[in-house]
Amino acid sequence: MSAASSTRSGGVRIDSVEGQGTSITISLPRSDLAEERIDDLAPDHAAGLDFQARILIVDDDDAVRQIAADMLRELRYEVVEAGSAGAAFDALQSQNNIDLLLLDFAMPGMSGAEVARRVRMRHPKLPILFVTGYADRALLSGISEAQTIGKPFGSHDLAEKIAVALNRRSSGVIAHSGEGSSRAAVNGSRPFS
Repeated sequence: MSAASSTRSGGVRIDSVEGQGTSITISLPRSDLAEERIDDLAPDHAAGLDFQARILIVDDDDAVRQIAADMLRELRYEVVEAGSAGAAFDALQSQNNIDLLLLDFAMPGMSGAEVARRVRMRHPKLPILFVTGYADRALLSGISEAQTIGKPFGSHDLAEKIAVALNRRSSGVIAHSGEGSSRAAVNGSRPFS
Protein backbone atom coordinates (compact mmCIF):
# COMPACT_ATOMS: atom_id res chain seq x y z
CA MET A 1 0.00 0.00 0.00
CA SER A 2 1.28 3.48 -0.89
CA ALA A 3 -0.05 6.95 -0.19
CA ALA A 4 1.38 10.35 -0.97
CA SER A 5 0.51 13.98 -0.44
CA SER A 6 2.46 17.01 -1.54
CA THR A 7 2.25 20.78 -1.76
CA ARG A 8 4.67 23.56 -2.69
CA SER A 9 5.93 23.49 0.89
CA GLY A 10 6.78 19.78 0.98
CA GLY A 11 5.14 16.41 1.08
CA VAL A 12 4.68 13.04 2.74
CA ARG A 13 4.91 9.55 1.20
CA ILE A 14 3.92 6.41 3.11
CA ASP A 15 4.81 2.95 1.82
CA SER A 16 3.62 -0.07 3.79
CA VAL A 17 4.08 -3.76 3.06
CA GLU A 18 2.33 -6.22 5.35
CA GLY A 19 4.84 -8.26 7.30
CA GLN A 20 7.77 -6.06 6.21
CA GLY A 21 7.00 -2.70 7.80
CA THR A 22 6.24 0.87 6.90
CA SER A 23 8.43 3.56 5.40
CA ILE A 24 7.53 7.24 5.75
CA THR A 25 9.32 9.90 3.72
CA ILE A 26 8.83 13.56 4.59
CA SER A 27 9.99 16.25 2.17
CA LEU A 28 10.46 19.78 3.50
CA PRO A 29 11.30 22.92 1.54
CA ARG A 30 14.80 24.30 1.73
CA SER A 31 15.12 27.25 4.12
CA ASP A 32 16.79 30.52 3.21
CA LEU A 33 17.42 31.25 6.89
CA ALA A 34 20.96 30.94 8.19
CA GLU A 35 21.59 28.03 10.51
CA GLU A 36 21.75 29.15 14.14
CA ARG A 37 24.92 27.96 15.77
CA ILE A 38 25.61 27.78 19.48
CA ASP A 39 28.99 29.45 18.85
CA ASP A 40 27.21 32.53 17.50
CA LEU A 41 25.24 32.97 20.72
CA ALA A 42 28.16 33.37 23.09
CA PRO A 43 30.15 36.59 23.34
CA ASP A 44 33.30 36.86 21.20
CA HIS A 45 35.70 36.24 24.09
CA ALA A 46 34.14 32.80 24.64
CA ALA A 47 35.99 31.44 21.62
CA GLY A 48 39.03 30.70 23.79
CA LEU A 49 39.20 28.16 26.55
CA ASP A 50 38.16 30.61 29.27
CA PHE A 51 34.63 30.47 30.62
CA GLN A 52 32.66 33.68 30.42
CA ALA A 53 30.86 33.35 33.78
CA ARG A 54 30.07 30.87 36.54
CA ILE A 55 26.39 30.02 36.91
CA LEU A 56 24.70 28.19 39.77
CA ILE A 57 21.66 26.33 38.46
CA VAL A 58 19.09 25.22 41.02
CA ASP A 59 16.32 22.82 39.98
CA ASP A 60 14.84 19.88 41.86
CA ASP A 61 14.15 18.00 38.60
CA ASP A 62 17.40 16.22 37.68
CA ALA A 63 16.51 15.90 33.98
CA VAL A 64 15.58 19.57 33.57
CA ARG A 65 18.66 20.68 35.51
CA GLN A 66 20.91 18.48 33.35
CA ILE A 67 19.47 19.78 30.08
CA ALA A 68 19.88 23.39 31.19
CA ALA A 69 23.40 22.69 32.49
CA ASP A 70 24.36 21.14 29.15
CA MET A 71 23.04 24.21 27.31
CA LEU A 72 25.04 26.48 29.60
CA ARG A 73 28.21 24.48 29.04
CA GLU A 74 27.71 24.64 25.27
CA LEU A 75 27.40 28.41 25.68
CA ARG A 76 30.83 28.37 27.42
CA TYR A 77 29.59 28.97 30.95
CA GLU A 78 31.04 27.20 33.94
CA VAL A 79 28.20 25.44 35.75
CA VAL A 80 27.60 24.55 39.38
CA GLU A 81 24.50 22.40 39.93
CA ALA A 82 22.23 22.16 42.96
CA GLY A 83 19.10 20.02 43.31
CA SER A 84 17.57 21.84 46.27
CA ALA A 85 17.50 25.13 48.12
CA GLY A 86 19.82 23.76 50.80
CA ALA A 87 22.37 22.62 48.23
CA ALA A 88 22.18 26.06 46.60
CA PHE A 89 22.87 27.82 49.91
CA ASP A 90 25.82 25.48 50.52
CA ALA A 91 27.24 26.19 47.06
CA LEU A 92 26.90 29.95 47.53
CA GLN A 93 28.61 29.74 50.91
CA SER A 94 31.51 27.58 49.72
CA GLN A 95 32.02 29.22 46.31
CA ASN A 96 32.08 32.99 46.40
CA ASN A 97 32.63 33.41 42.66
CA ILE A 98 29.12 32.68 41.35
CA ASP A 99 28.17 35.25 38.70
CA LEU A 100 24.49 34.36 38.23
CA LEU A 101 21.82 32.21 39.88
CA LEU A 102 19.53 30.30 37.48
CA LEU A 103 16.67 29.27 39.75
CA ASP A 104 13.58 27.09 39.25
CA PHE A 105 10.58 29.06 40.47
CA ALA A 106 8.46 26.10 41.63
CA MET A 107 10.35 23.70 43.88
CA PRO A 108 9.10 21.55 46.75
CA GLY A 109 9.92 22.70 50.25
CA MET A 110 11.05 26.22 49.42
CA SER A 111 9.91 28.17 46.37
CA GLY A 112 12.33 29.92 44.08
CA ALA A 113 11.00 33.26 45.33
CA GLU A 114 11.87 32.32 48.94
CA VAL A 115 15.31 31.08 47.91
CA ALA A 116 15.87 34.40 46.10
CA ARG A 117 14.82 36.39 49.19
CA ARG A 118 17.37 34.54 51.32
CA VAL A 119 20.11 34.78 48.70
CA ARG A 120 19.49 38.56 48.41
CA MET A 121 20.32 39.00 52.11
CA ARG A 122 23.89 37.76 51.65
CA HIS A 123 24.45 38.46 47.94
CA PRO A 124 22.47 41.61 47.10
CA LYS A 125 24.15 42.14 43.72
CA LEU A 126 23.94 38.55 42.44
CA PRO A 127 21.72 38.43 39.32
CA ILE A 128 18.89 35.91 39.58
CA LEU A 129 17.08 34.47 36.58
CA PHE A 130 13.96 32.41 37.31
CA VAL A 131 13.05 29.39 35.19
CA THR A 132 9.31 28.82 35.17
CA GLY A 133 6.65 26.78 33.48
CA TYR A 134 3.89 29.10 34.68
CA ALA A 135 1.81 30.62 31.91
CA ASP A 136 -0.07 32.81 34.39
CA ARG A 137 2.09 35.90 35.04
CA ALA A 138 -0.01 36.70 38.15
CA LEU A 139 1.79 33.86 39.94
CA LEU A 140 5.04 35.72 39.27
CA SER A 141 3.88 39.10 40.56
CA GLY A 142 6.79 41.23 41.68
CA ILE A 143 9.23 39.51 39.32
CA SER A 144 10.05 41.34 36.11
CA GLU A 145 9.85 39.72 32.68
CA ALA A 146 13.60 40.31 32.31
CA GLN A 147 14.18 38.03 35.30
CA THR A 148 12.25 35.05 33.95
CA ILE A 149 12.65 32.50 31.22
CA GLY A 150 9.72 30.23 30.42
CA LYS A 151 9.90 26.49 29.93
CA PRO A 152 10.55 25.14 27.43
CA PHE A 153 13.41 27.34 26.26
CA GLY A 154 16.21 26.99 23.77
CA SER A 155 19.88 27.89 23.94
CA HIS A 156 19.34 31.18 22.13
CA ASP A 157 16.66 32.37 24.59
CA LEU A 158 18.79 31.30 27.53
CA ALA A 159 21.88 33.05 26.13
CA GLU A 160 19.94 36.30 25.64
CA LYS A 161 18.42 36.30 29.14
CA ILE A 162 21.79 35.56 30.76
CA ALA A 163 23.56 38.24 28.72
CA VAL A 164 20.99 40.82 29.85
CA ALA A 165 21.26 39.75 33.50
CA LEU A 166 25.06 39.81 33.48
CA ASN A 167 25.12 43.20 31.73
CA ARG A 168 22.85 44.61 34.43
CA ARG A 169 25.26 43.32 37.06
CA SER A 170 28.27 44.91 35.40
CA SER A 171 26.43 48.23 35.18
CA GLY A 172 25.46 48.01 38.87
CA VAL A 173 21.72 47.59 38.29
CA ILE A 174 19.98 44.41 39.42
CA ALA A 175 16.21 44.57 38.93
CA HIS A 176 14.22 43.08 41.78
CA SER A 177 10.58 43.60 41.03
CA GLY A 178 10.04 45.91 38.11
CA GLU A 179 9.78 49.66 38.08
CA GLY A 180 11.48 51.76 40.69
CA SER A 181 13.63 48.95 42.00
CA SER A 182 17.05 49.81 40.57
CA ARG A 183 18.11 51.93 43.54
CA ALA A 184 17.08 49.25 46.01
CA ALA A 185 18.95 46.62 44.00
CA VAL A 186 22.20 48.54 44.08
CA ASN A 187 22.25 49.06 47.82
CA GLY A 188 20.63 45.72 48.64
CA SER A 189 18.04 47.25 50.93
CA ARG A 190 15.03 45.57 49.34
CA PRO A 191 14.85 41.82 48.85
CA PHE A 192 12.43 40.25 46.37
CA SER A 193 8.80 40.93 47.13
